[in-house]
Amino acid sequence: MTVFTRELRTLFASPQAWAIATAYLIISGLFFVTLLFSNPYADLERYYTNIETTLIVVAPILAMRSFAEERRTGALDITLSWPVSRWTLVAGKWLANTVFTWGIVSIAWPYVVLLRSLRRVEMSNAARGW
Repeated sequence: MTVFTRELRTLFASPQAWAIATAYLIISGLFFVTLLFSNPYADLERYYTNIETTLIVVAPILAMRSFAEERRTGALDITLSWPVSRWTLVAGKWLANTVFTWGIVSIAWPYVVLLRSLRRVEMSNAARGW
């Protein structure tokens, strides 16, 4: 749990993580606006297919930063000397990156709420796509 909280704190304090999240949110917004004006009906299927391709690129960039940043600053040796197993270290970093990625992916829910106010939306499809 210590690794998870430390890594999550590092992610929230990192300007690189916020720059990646901002780029993802801008791309997501462009996909949504394009979908909104190009389709007469509220279907998020095209949005999800476009955004999943973007996420395939963004998620590894966030995760690679986890160990690469520590190696660059020289803190990796200190991290590897912690009294936790390597499995715990990797699992904690993976969980923190997953939570941060879920946070930026959750921008899809305000899009669903907006579409629901304009048109009828299949909530089961929206939940399944997310």
